[in-house]
Amino acid sequence: MRRDRLSILLRKVRKFGRRTGATQSGTKQRPIQFSELPAELRQQIWADTLPDTIGPTLCCYRRGFWRLRDGSMVVGDEESVDTDDTSVVATSTGGSSPSVVRGRRSPDIIPSEGDWTPRHPTDINEILSSDSDESSSSAGSTGSSTSSDSSDSSNQDTVIADFRYDILGETCFECPAALVNDEAHEVAARWAERQGGHIRQNGNKPAVFVRPFNLERDAVYIPLGKAHDAILPSALPGHSNDYHSWRFHVQNVAIPLPVLFWGLSRLDDLDFTYRSSLRKIFVLLDPPPGLDAKDGQQRFEYRSLAEGSYAWDPELKEMSYHGEKASGFDANYKIIEDAIASFDDWEFWIQNHVGSGFEIRPIVATKAEGSYTYWQSRRHRWAPRLNLIRQIRFRRDRFIAMGLMAES
Repeated sequence: MRRDRLSILLRKVRKFGRRTGATQSGTKQRPIQFSELPAELRQQIWADTLPDTIGPTLCCYRRGFWRLRDGSMVVGDEESVDTDDTSVVATSTGGSSPSVVRGRRSPDIIPSEGDWTPRHPTDINEILSSDSDESSSSAGSTGSSTSSDSSDSSNQDTVIADFRYDILGETCFECPAALVNDEAHEVAARWAERQGGHIRQNGNKPAVFVRPFNLERDAVYIPLGKAHDAILPSALPGHSNDYHSWRFHVQNVAIPLPVLFWGLSRLDDLDFTYRSSLRKIFVLLDPPPGLDAKDGQQRFEYRSLAEGSYAWDPELKEMSYHGEKASGFDANYKIIEDAIASFDDWEFWIQNHVGSGFEIRPIVATKAEGSYTYWQSRRHRWAPRLNLIRQIRFRRDRFIAMGLMAES
């Protein structure tokens, strides 16, 4: 498609040159300057230097993205120090001195980065009321108002744990054409706005297209070894009783196909507020190498395996496939369907938690050439706390070694 557009542009340029650059017979034709082209042609040429579209991104889940809102501490699980069945974790409250908290596999406590509120806050009552009957919503309005007032007064000091999707990483794409002139910059800025991002310039460095994590398009990929910490945040010991509200905010979650070998029964263990934001579960077939790399700089895009997906059928009272299936993937579809059949409470789960728009869709991922994910620079904010944890681990190992030497 791009080659066809370029050939059309070349024909227009040649036609324009024959019309404007023709001279008397026997004289040499003057080359056409780019600035002499019509504005429509110039803008089309600038637009063709940019990609047609930036696809949805798979952002890999990493430890440390669960944080406390409206508090002086941040919850993360970047690294823990194990001593037999306990973990020694450094904590910090504001500028106070670190203390030691002991608990089985407790996540690290790292300093917060100021107040943060989600761009699209999840209101559970609004989500559930959209799928409920008007009669039931009106009947429960009087009781909910009184209960909400009492709960607000009793839980004023409750800490909310948010999944900070804003630090998942930014989709970046070098856009040098934006620095050529004002006309090229305007074309690039309009293109970036259509893609949901903006053009960032840092001095003399090349201009970069930047798009933050999009809740509606992008997805959080949870690798096989991190499914427990990411999918069941409220099950983390030492903190499940301290924070009464876990907010995930992310609408799309991608999991590798082997996760479904366990079945989907663990969906019922999810926290109530955590489930309310979930809209789609993507099942990734054959994850490409490097998707869960620690540096996380390479960007991956995903696309649906086929147009269809598994959704709730109110007439059949079951999760059924709607649309056409991709040929050659019968075994993969069978695994997904067996996992769906292992979960018995779909009707209750759909009506009371995620809503009728929930779906399960098989996808494939590919490496996005020419773009990358920028998130590593934020890790330096965690460095002081992680260094302290490493010092605790070093001292612990040294004390254990000295004790063994004394016993011998």
